[in-house]
Amino acid sequence: MIVVLFVITACATRHDQTLRPFRSNGCTMSPDFNFRACCVTHDYAYWKGGTKEERYKADDNLRSCINDKRKNLGTIYFAMTRLVGSSHLPTSFLWGFGWHQNRPLNPLTADELNYVKEFSLKYLKMQQLKCENGDKEACVHHASVQQAFLRSNSTQIPENDPSS
Repeated sequence: MIVVLFVITACATRHDQTLRPFRSNGCTMSPDFNFRACCVTHDYAYWKGGTKEERYKADDNLRSCINDKRKNLGTIYFAMTRLVGSSHLPTSFLWGFGWHQNRPLNPLTADELNYVKEFSLKYLKMQQLKCENGDKEACVHHASVQQAFLRSNSTQIPENDPSS
């Protein structure tokens, strides 16, 4: 009986020990100007992690988003994120910073995708409530993460994945 209870508890809490809740500080240690939403969306991609191609795409999307609002500034932010966001520097916003352990630059597994989806939905619900209560920062976070979440193909579990 004790063994069964331990196994059930371990399975029920495993994801809480694997993935941290999403967090964003906007454009880390840089001015946000009028493009904070670009940086929150970028932080969401970095929180999830994934392949090196997905990291490049996230950085490139940040560049495009910022350049749409402030011509050529996105190129500077792109260069900085390529340098600072690499796994070679001890910063708090490395690629895949949401995971408790450094994960390799591989596609997310079906279990990891489920964790991302679960944590994202909880975060969105919390930010929506804060936004409805007048928190403008929460409104920016909610809109940015919701857009990234809905746009992201990586939050969908592959149909041919045997572990799903």
